[in-house]
Amino acid sequence: MQVYHGTQYVDEVVAMRLAYVHQDANWNVTSLTDLKGVVLDRYYYSPCGQVAVVAETVARPLTHRTRIMFPERIIGLLWVVLGLPALLTVAGCPMALGAPGTSETSLRGANTHSQIDGSHVDELPDTVRLGEAIDWDAWLKPPPPDQPQPKFVCDATHVELGELWAAVRRSVKGWWFRNEGDAPLRIRVRHGCDTDPVGPRGFTIPPGESRQLEFMVRIARRSGARMSFRPVVLTNDRSNPRVKLEATCTVLNAVRLDPHRSRVEGFDRAKDQVTASITITRGDGGPIRPQLMAVERRVWTPGDDGRYYWDVTPLDRNLIEADIREVRAGEHYELKVIAHAPWPKFGSRLVYLVLTTAVPEMPRKTIQVSFRTEPRLVREPHRFSVPARPKLAIERRMTLKWSADKPNTRVLGVSVNVPGLTARVETLDTGDVLVLTVPAGVDLSETQRMAVTLRTDDPEFPELMVTISRKD
Repeated sequence: MQVYHGTQYVDEVVAMRLAYVHQDANWNVTSLTDLKGVVLDRYYYSPCGQVAVVAETVARPLTHRTRIMFPERIIGLLWVVLGLPALLTVAGCPMALGAPGTSETSLRGANTHSQIDGSHVDELPDTVRLGEAIDWDAWLKPPPPDQPQPKFVCDATHVELGELWAAVRRSVKGWWFRNEGDAPLRIRVRHGCDTDPVGPRGFTIPPGESRQLEFMVRIARRSGARMSFRPVVLTNDRSNPRVKLEATCTVLNAVRLDPHRSRVEGFDRAKDQVTASITITRGDGGPIRPQLMAVERRVWTPGDDGRYYWDVTPLDRNLIEADIREVRAGEHYELKVIAHAPWPKFGSRLVYLVLTTAVPEMPRKTIQVSFRTEPRLVREPHRFSVPARPKLAIERRMTLKWSADKPNTRVLGVSVNVPGLTARVETLDTGDVLVLTVPAGVDLSETQRMAVTLRTDDPEFPELMVTISRKD
């Protein structure tokens, strides 16, 4: 059991309260309890490891509403509350715990929450109330063959959206769905990349009626590029249970960049500064008249609702300078970005420059610039590759080249995390050579994450890892 001190850092104390961290057999955090055993937070995860449900009371007041991203796939959840196992389900699906009215007593007993089993629900909200679960399979189950049937009709599975401006999230209307059957048609929409739903993910079309699907699109492409959006529709129509759709558009962009993404790579870590230059010219609108608005650092971070969002923080102007020079008014500009030392430990600095433009359809433009120093250690080859079951003893050699700022780095020791395999470093006139020895008859077929660890005299990089891959 661990002790939880806060939501951001190990040494943070929230309202001077401590909480115990409870984990399952896979070491996933399932809940937080206070020193008296009262449950403070509970966490649900999707099959891919994303947090699907978070009921928080430590970091912020509990609103009793959250978003379940994959409710139909959250299976096999076993919660331990005050040492008591409790597995609650709704219509065969695991149920989110911690809804309003849920107490220690209700957790010990049977299901006290409202059921959504598909027999009486016609429209499903996009945001699922905590304490409820949706059995999509039951909701989309076709009527018995001897009863009236729905009939899904979509005149065109491909829709052309025309020209859409980049860097703008907008709502567009696409396909028309029609029910030509004698029973209610139930539809669930699974949106793909670069799209978000507008309205509920599941809805019902009565017999003889139609409905147009509306969705949000996110466009971040060059001028003239073609984009495709491919949602999937699931229905309770026996003849059309799964329908693939496609919408395409042509991208309009206010500016053209050369290069489109600027990368400055492989420079010496000892340099005080490096420069990136980008040419900005007028695109599909104008005049553009770009102005620098912000210099940001962005990190892709999961939110409380299970979705991922940009965590944006402004960058210190002592680390990044940017200047826009006008070459031809409204038409042609030169952007110069200067990055200053000290460089990040792992040598990579990603910068986002936010520009304002004079184009009403696209008032902002974000430019990405990356700076990457030369690697601390250049390896040739990049990794070791060994057979899964070698019949003869083999030896693999790798040349090591240290970065120019610390060329005299010494290796203090070498270790391998696989029993039977050995490694050593030979110092030659041309440099260091890492040698891996694999004995005959060793079975590496079931070994995971094989690697050689180098211990160095560099306090900034005391350990470096070299991967060992397996050839079957």
